[in-house]
Amino acid sequence: MNKAEARVAQLVTDTIDARVLSDPRTPADEKWKWVNEGLKPELETLQAKEIYEEWDEADLPSGAKVLPSKVVLTKKPLQDDAEVDPADPLSAWRAKARIVVCGNHEQNTVGHDPDNASANPAIEHIRWSAACLASNSSWTALVLDVTAAFLNAEMDNDTTFVRKGPKLWEVCRNEELDNKTFVDAEGVTFYLDPVSSGVWAIRRTAEGVALHQHPWIETELERRGWTTVKGATHLPEVVEGQAEPAPRDDAYASDLHRAQSEVGSLFWVGLRTRPDLLATVGALSCMSTVDPRRTYKLATQVWRYLAGTRNKVLSFKAGGDLQEAKLSIFGDASLAPGASRSRTGVVVKFGGYVIAYRTQRQSLTAFSAFEAEVEASATAYQFGTQVKMFLDKFLQKSVDTELFGDNSACVSNLTKGSEYVQPTRTRHFGMRCSYLRDHLRNDGIPMSHMSGELIPADGLTKTLSRVKLEASREKLNVL
Repeated sequence: MNKAEARVAQLVTDTIDARVLSDPRTPADEKWKWVNEGLKPELETLQAKEIYEEWDEADLPSGAKVLPSKVVLTKKPLQDDAEVDPADPLSAWRAKARIVVCGNHEQNTVGHDPDNASANPAIEHIRWSAACLASNSSWTALVLDVTAAFLNAEMDNDTTFVRKGPKLWEVCRNEELDNKTFVDAEGVTFYLDPVSSGVWAIRRTAEGVALHQHPWIETELERRGWTTVKGATHLPEVVEGQAEPAPRDDAYASDLHRAQSEVGSLFWVGLRTRPDLLATVGALSCMSTVDPRRTYKLATQVWRYLAGTRNKVLSFKAGGDLQEAKLSIFGDASLAPGASRSRTGVVVKFGGYVIAYRTQRQSLTAFSAFEAEVEASATAYQFGTQVKMFLDKFLQKSVDTELFGDNSACVSNLTKGSEYVQPTRTRHFGMRCSYLRDHLRNDGIPMSHMSGELIPADGLTKTLSRVKLEASREKLNVL
């Protein structure tokens, strides 16, 4: 593979400032690429959909206002069979253009209206799809892209469509997909299930299926000039609740924006394929408004860790019978790492596959490890049962489920009968104990003790040392 091909392999969608079209420093051949490959097809699509009419500015009706609009330019990776000319840098990417109109000025509408919301597949659904692929070697996953999807929906009228577009397209799409079938030559019928895939790379490997974001990570490292950096094997230590507030000087706003941008990018990776990052990134998120400059410095160390572990993937090993698998919910907590609120970590596995995980700072300050673990168990139960509801519906049966914790006092308390009353420091923790006892009994979900060295959720409660971090990655299936 030559350098140009290697660069294509790493390329992901990259948004470009539209001012390149008017910038005199932009080479003419690049401008024509944007016009011919990007803008021209976009205009042809709009014309084919009869979505707009051309007007001279002098002919606009009196009182009519022009809605704010802009052109969004993106560099797209080439198709798998495309060839790259090493002597032509412009051949290393595809030009994509979108003409967008701001919907905030649409009359008689409000922002964030639930009636306009369009459902997207949850992160857990994508991991479930990867688990299905890993356990069924003969399955093939397909991703379909519909050009100008929103414009295929039937609009209510000619004027009220900007905000409703996503919802109207969802209704149109579902109506088209419902009850559709594929019939092969031998007459076997396959029902089309309208479950979309995600935006990450899902690849079959010798071990099974890998979920990763390597191209995006490589692009971000390149922006920071770290493509050749060896990287780190450990995460920076971040202690929550101990940062001194930074002065609110003139640089505070820009420092905060920079820090939040870095933390947001790291969250995007962690929430999808790298759970080993989340405890540290979650702590940085809490610190960002307190000391944004220090947050940014620590975030760069997380990027160095990503550089050192850039080849890691969320692994789904081949084999296994999902029909007979059990759902395991793991909850853990770190007690007041900064002498304040504790942090909860939750991991949900089905048949050994990581389907869901979460880290969050607790809403109540725990006075003891028992209280922190009760809060973590309540969060784990609520989160895990949401996954159970999805799996029950998908597999058309009630999935066997078990809840795990690593605190003996917590497990002993919660496995008592529903009539058992354990005095607690506050009513809030007592309610959580009663809530869990009742629901675990009613749902038929047993709770068991698991050593803190074995429970996967431990890595989502705090920053671990290098050796423990390596062990935690294995428990989280980050290999």
